[in-house]
Amino acid sequence: MLPVVVGNSKTAWYIFLNTIFLIASSLLLPIYGSLGTLYTVVAILAGGYFIFRNIQLLRNPSKEVAWRNFRDSIIYLKIIFIAIIVDVVF
Repeated sequence: MLPVVVGNSKTAWYIFLNTIFLIASSLLLPIYGSLGTLYTVVAILAGGYFIFRNIQLLRNPSKEVAWRNFRDSIIYLKIIFIAIIVDVVF
């Protein structure tokens, strides 16, 4: 609903800022000693890729790019959750 209210470009900026906060919060887990090196490396790589995809959305805030970004957000979360499980188990 946000693109209807504020437009695609401003929505892309909101998505980008939320992504920055999401990735920053995901990197707090190893800082506080909850998770190890494997998770840290995966979180940095996946976060970097997700920021790259968000920059693409900022440059081209079309509906198609937004849907790809949404799909990538689901993949990002799946990768992060798998990294948590693997890091804790091994």
